[in-house]
Amino acid sequence: MDITKSSPTRRNSDSINFLANISDFSRSLHLASLLKDGSLREAYAAAMTDGQLPTNRARVLILGEPRAGKTSLLNRLMGREFDIREQPTEGIETNMCQVINVDKHWNESEGAKADDIQQCASVVTALGEESSACKATTLRSEKMDTSSKNDPTQWHTLPELMKMGLQLFCLFVVVFVFGMFKYGYTAFVWCTFGVLTLMHNYNFAYRFATYISLFCILFDAIIRRDGLIEASSCQEGVDGFLNQTVWSTVQSKVLDTINTVMLGAASGLGCRTGVAVAFSASLHPEEIKATGEATAESLVASWDMLVVVVISSAGVLFGIGCYSFCTFNDRWHKYRTATCCGLLAWLLALSLKRDCRNRRYWFLFLNGIMMSIEATWGTFVGRRYLHKYGGRASYISKKTLGFIFGLYLSYVFGWTMKIPNASLPSITIYLISILAHPLFDLHNTYKVWREKSTFPVTTIRAQMTAVLQKQPVLETKLSLWDFAGDTLYHCAHHVFMPDRALYVIVFNLHAAVSDEVGQLQKLLFWLHSVCAHAHHPDAVIIIVGTHKASVSKANRLRFTEELHRRITSPFCHRLVLNPLDDKPLFLVENSNSDDKDFQQLRAEIFRRVESAEYAQERNPIKYLHFYREIQNRRKLAEIDCAAYVMTLDQISDLARVTCDVTNEDDLKNMLQFFGEAGEIIHKDDDDILREHVVLDPQFLVDVMKKLVRIPRGSKRSHRFAVDWRDYESSGIITEGLLQHIYGDMSHLVPLLTKLLQAYDLMCPVASVFNPNCSQKSFLVPAMLPPYRGDSVEFGKPQSNEEVFYFDFGFFDPSTVYYRLLTRCLTRAFIDQKANPSSQPMIFADRSRFHIGTNFILKLQLERSCQRKLLSVTILAFEPKMPNTNLLKELVDFVRSITARDYPQLCFEFGPRCPFCALDVQSVKSSVDLSKYTSGNNSCDKAKIHVLKVAGHDQPFPTESPVILFCGQQRYELKLPTSKPSDVHRSCSTLPQRISFGPATSITKLPPDLFDRVCLRLNNTSVFNNWKVLAGELGKDVESVALLDSQQITNPTECLLREWAMIDGHVTVSDLLEVLGRPLLQRMDVIQEIRTQMAQD
Repeated sequence: MDITKSSPTRRNSDSINFLANISDFSRSLHLASLLKDGSLREAYAAAMTDGQLPTNRARVLILGEPRAGKTSLLNRLMGREFDIREQPTEGIETNMCQVINVDKHWNESEGAKADDIQQCASVVTALGEESSACKATTLRSEKMDTSSKNDPTQWHTLPELMKMGLQLFCLFVVVFVFGMFKYGYTAFVWCTFGVLTLMHNYNFAYRFATYISLFCILFDAIIRRDGLIEASSCQEGVDGFLNQTVWSTVQSKVLDTINTVMLGAASGLGCRTGVAVAFSASLHPEEIKATGEATAESLVASWDMLVVVVISSAGVLFGIGCYSFCTFNDRWHKYRTATCCGLLAWLLALSLKRDCRNRRYWFLFLNGIMMSIEATWGTFVGRRYLHKYGGRASYISKKTLGFIFGLYLSYVFGWTMKIPNASLPSITIYLISILAHPLFDLHNTYKVWREKSTFPVTTIRAQMTAVLQKQPVLETKLSLWDFAGDTLYHCAHHVFMPDRALYVIVFNLHAAVSDEVGQLQKLLFWLHSVCAHAHHPDAVIIIVGTHKASVSKANRLRFTEELHRRITSPFCHRLVLNPLDDKPLFLVENSNSDDKDFQQLRAEIFRRVESAEYAQERNPIKYLHFYREIQNRRKLAEIDCAAYVMTLDQISDLARVTCDVTNEDDLKNMLQFFGEAGEIIHKDDDDILREHVVLDPQFLVDVMKKLVRIPRGSKRSHRFAVDWRDYESSGIITEGLLQHIYGDMSHLVPLLTKLLQAYDLMCPVASVFNPNCSQKSFLVPAMLPPYRGDSVEFGKPQSNEEVFYFDFGFFDPSTVYYRLLTRCLTRAFIDQKANPSSQPMIFADRSRFHIGTNFILKLQLERSCQRKLLSVTILAFEPKMPNTNLLKELVDFVRSITARDYPQLCFEFGPRCPFCALDVQSVKSSVDLSKYTSGNNSCDKAKIHVLKVAGHDQPFPTESPVILFCGQQRYELKLPTSKPSDVHRSCSTLPQRISFGPATSITKLPPDLFDRVCLRLNNTSVFNNWKVLAGELGKDVESVALLDSQQITNPTECLLREWAMIDGHVTVSDLLEVLGRPLLQRMDVIQEIRTQMAQD
């Protein structure tokens, strides 16, 4: 966008801004002018409150196997040196850098300009963005712009030129008719300044007076020097005198042209003050000859000078008009220029044919035309060099250069250096005349400095200059995430993988050439992992091979072709192709600082980020007020880690105070903006995580990293040696060990465990999992060891087993299995406490545990023809106990997990297809089919085809039978029908007691009565439901929300059994007392219990 196209409300309030009406500079970029511009202040204030800018923030995630060179690649991107001793990354390391696409430098910075609200508001002001508060003004300005375009002479050219010409004429008359230079340059320029101050602001008056005074000196020198030529213009009969006159005229005009253009360029470059200081230190020839005789002859000379001034002023005005005519609409027009040149040639020819007595007037007229055109053109050349072409110079350099050039001009024009007398008044006046101009500049600098906090005019001018130079004024802030490659951290990776990001998958090319099949499988693992998250069309993947120098060119080409053949087609919508060969691979050598392929990779990363649609979405810059407060909280968190996590209510209050965000939708958009940029972590799609905001992602990364990082034996404390041993061998961690691991954050352990449980990265377990420990224990699935025993010993197949499969395609469901395991254990751990005789078996690839007293649930990761499956086996002890609700609950668990952590992951759930596993001709009846589908060992596991009963896009069926098809084969799957409470009765009921009394334990209530009590309290349509019961039992709000988020069908049962387990012996009398409390008042439940107790 060009600043010159801004609406008139953005222009200088001065109606006569010198040079504004001549060419493409409709606004002066002088700091003093910008500081006094009221419309510019209004635009900046509007930008601070209502301005919007493109996001210009993006995340770059670097993934890959261990020791592939990910950290070294990140260091190269950041401009750091290659370190051969680089240590492996643990967890995730985040780095922030700012990128300016002028030079593609990636600079690591704590305070990026993209985070500075003054910088962003200055950008909005420079780009001329209109806020909603300025819509009325914009409409008026558009009408004025339309009228200007229809007639370029109206408002923009003719009235301003006429006013400027009148002012110039009056000034010339005063200067030359009354001989102002005989009183000295200083007196002349400051008198002119005083007069102009009456009509304009003093900043404009100072610049205009200084500028015009310098050209008055130039014009005065030309008149004094050319007096001989004018007097001898009729002496053509003298031999040789005419040729000598013409030759000297040409020489003088060439010198005048050079001096005029140079003086204009010096003014445009900002050297005007230095030139003025040089003339202030010099004496005009008339000032030296100011005697009585000169005064006596002044009346005769004044009349003649008046004629000269009138004719010359007409030429100056005509020249400015010609220049404006030729450069209309911000560019040179060759036809208009040719017209003006032809007109000037005609005037020159006309002057040569006239009487020699009138030739001097034509000379003055043409001289005024040429001088005005040359001065204007020179000024614009200087201004363009500074503002459009990026010329840079310090204040001292510009003024020194101007002073030297001023000394040169004073010598050429016949001025002499002024030497003051030895008297104090003379020296004082001399110093004042020299220092007046620098002191005025110093005064303006002080005003700019004084208001920089409220109106950063220097920053605004810098942005305007960048716009004029057609350079980008917005820098891109990149959040670079280096992911550890160890499988230990894979479970936590998916928490931080966003929908909108650029993914870089790194692998070791030398290792890939040695094991092509293995490396391709690893690349496919990372590709499918990314595709499970990336949904936005501009979320792309770049594959980078490192250690290029250690692989021959032939092997590089062969592997590139094989990779292209295997992955380009299925992932064409995500992969970035190398522009050099149109293959999805960028090969680099991190140790080579001059690697051209690395420069190509770097440019491609930036190009993709810059062109991404999500990076161009506009967001209010007032959000940066909130971000500044986030940064302050991070500094505070260095002392107290609790400041890293805030509740949503605290965030809402902070947003309302800092950036006036009061609407709930605006708050959600703001948190989404910073979340997608990688500045915070907030999950709006989870009941627990919605209520907490992590202000620094690295904090949560460090929390998870400490949880899964086991120190060497020599580094462990003897007090926790047994806990470390059990944690390493079973994945069970005690609360005491958690306190020890987090050390200075031990007071945050309840909050951290709550967050980790909400992310399904850990779950509480019953004492049966860790019978030798009396402390509260947790299971961390990522630390589970793999099963190394015999599959038959793990779980002997039973004839009444029912096997179903979750089919995730080519995605590795290990991390989904971990999350599902935590949900199932959380669901079952109340029953496990009530049944200590059960012996669960939990491993990294399979698990077996009881659900209540009637079911055994087995989960196992399986592979089928390169497809990844998660099998679910349910063993029912009692044939009458249906498993339909349990299957539905498992499907709901997986759908909830994938929707939150793997939003683009697709899966199917159902039984194994019997037609694909057996010879169809051997199947005679549906009885045969059911026999072969009852176990998972009858068929070939290498050919498992799952018949879809439910999936990510299909809920679990509610009617039976379910009709399934495989090709042209039809199969009916019969699901046992049951009431919603049947599964819970089968999962948790104990042997029935025929009679009970007030002293009877609540765990020994009759099953039918216990179910009816739970059913009444589970009813959420009434206020005093199970949530109020939880509060009466001592649960806080967050614990209730956690239980609610797990979507447990019978939360009342969980609460009552946990109460009985914690307190040891909870009787019916205790239950009746709680139900009768004022907040609960469930008299209906009390009456039902008492009625049946009386009957028994």
